Amino acid sequence: MALRDGSSLPDPTSIESLPELSDTVMEHPTLSLEELLRDSKQELEAQEESLRTIWCDEDDEPELEDHLHEARLDAVRDRATRAGRQLMKLCEYISEVLCPELVTSTEAGNSEVALRALAAVSAAGEEAVPAYKIYEVALSEQYERSPTSLGAMGEHLMLFEGWLNTQ
Repeated sequence: MALRDGSSLPDPTSIESLPELSDTVMEHPTLSLEELLRDSKQELEAQEESLRTIWCDEDDEPELEDHLHEARLDAVRDRATRAGRQLMKLCEYISEVLCPELVTSTEAGNSEVALRALAAVSAAGEEAVPAYKIYEVALSEQYERSPTSLGAMGEHLMLFEGWLNTQ
């Protein structure tokens, strides 16, 4: 508003705090590590049960073990994928929902709505740190279990790890 009206910009320290937001306003995407692990465990248990039904004969034991191993690797990859998608959803929510609201309300001179939108952007931004940590943990587990499942990046990491071990 100060820029529009040609007056001096307000002192940033004069804004004591952003407004408190209700839970409905702060509806940015969230994912806890506990939720990710719980869902993954449930899906893996269902997959294992299904595999045990299919490979139930005594002579199927080697096949069953192979399929169970693959199912466990898939669960690790799925956790990393879901954690990565969580980060993408959070970025999309900030850029596609909150920022346009902030810009529109600022252009209209509606400081109350702009401050609420800014508070929502701030809250969603604070979610990025734990969301990234969950992604980092999931990728680390994936690398530990199956480095090649990360494609070229896994190969580069294996080469770097090998080089570190020679130093």
